[in-house]
Amino acid sequence: MSDWPMCSIGSLCDIVKGETGLASATPGEYPLVTTGAERKKANTWQFDTEAVCIPLVSSTGHGKKTLNYVHYQEGKFALGTILAAVIPKDKNILSASYMHRYLQFYKDRKIVPLMRGAANVSLAVRDIAKIEIPVPPIEKQRSLIQLFNKLYDFDSAFGDETATQSDIIAKLRQAVLQEAIEGKLTVDWRKSNPVYKGDVEYDAAALLDKIKIEKQRLVVEGKIRKEKPLAPIKAEDVPFALPEGWVWTRLGEVIEYTENLDIQKHLQINKIINYVDIDAIDNKTHTIREFKQKFVSELSSRARRVIKKNYIVYSTVRPYLENIAIMQNDVDNCIGSTGFVVFKPVLVRNQFVFDFLLSPSLNMKYKEMMSGFNSPGITNEQFENTYFPLPPYAEQQIIVLHIENLFAIIDELEVQMRERKGQVEGVLQVVFGEAFEK
Repeated sequence: MSDWPMCSIGSLCDIVKGETGLASATPGEYPLVTTGAERKKANTWQFDTEAVCIPLVSSTGHGKKTLNYVHYQEGKFALGTILAAVIPKDKNILSASYMHRYLQFYKDRKIVPLMRGAANVSLAVRDIAKIEIPVPPIEKQRSLIQLFNKLYDFDSAFGDETATQSDIIAKLRQAVLQEAIEGKLTVDWRKSNPVYKGDVEYDAAALLDKIKIEKQRLVVEGKIRKEKPLAPIKAEDVPFALPEGWVWTRLGEVIEYTENLDIQKHLQINKIINYVDIDAIDNKTHTIREFKQKFVSELSSRARRVIKKNYIVYSTVRPYLENIAIMQNDVDNCIGSTGFVVFKPVLVRNQFVFDFLLSPSLNMKYKEMMSGFNSPGITNEQFENTYFPLPPYAEQQIIVLHIENLFAIIDELEVQMRERKGQVEGVLQVVFGEAFEK
């Protein structure tokens, strides 16, 4: 530990609570410091000085002790009522900028443990006054501030570069999916595997005919209900040209739904079900995070889709449009939210349809089609009428493999990026720690 004297904040600073209501503030020319990262604006000011602004409430609430930001502000500014300004009494003894860097670095060690409360976690001004900080000579504080500013500039520049790389990686994924559904990933494969008319493996028109026959068989056997005929494809409406051997159809032509079950009528009220809500699907890993066990009596009487193994579970409401998963296991009495469509393709590979639903052109189209006030979404009719590019059966598997291989490379790029970010953050932590403790 350094040989600099340790002094309490209360002995060196005035601590003043903010006076501006964050919700009622009238916008104006002065910065309004809030608990978040960004400043708001106010038409009045409370302080005209340099200060460290500390939130007096938890950043996450709900009984958790957390603090995302300790702010530095100078000049004329307003301060929210749920923050306190810590103002050095003598700028020749303590720099507000130095104190800010110290408290921001040690906030989880010095400030967060002082928070109290079960539900509404808060921080008392009297406890801020008790916090001790090392106080080197003012010239040393100023030299440390220069060092910290250089480190933060580097960290900010690296963060900007990382954000740019993350954006590029996201666009790479989207480009792969779009090229996949347009047949651009399998150009070379088709050269070695030309169309063979009448063979479903190499002729999508033959495959579509077989799908229609199979769905008719399922209707006759009572396994699915008879559907209304969908309108024919209009050549002028297709979003892009397809390779030879592919055909346009509508999504409703190549899928079958699970049962649409009115659970209040068909299940006893004390029956326990495994319920999947829309936010239970992770839109990054595309897996179901949890199955909530609920009594039938806890849910409304609206009809809900039964979720079965190998069926695709897909949200059609905003902002959960990419919440999609393939049910991997048998789970008894599994029911999905009314915001889902639950279906499986008929004689089309699950993963190809899955990848199609994540493609950027389709997502953009769905977002444009969405309607509704509270939970805007697309209707089942719009979903079924979606134009679907159908490749021959054998090519579907090749497309899926290409996507998996390319995504594996992109995943590795993401890992390397996270590792570099972690290394930089680790170095900064060491440098900051040594600067304060030597």
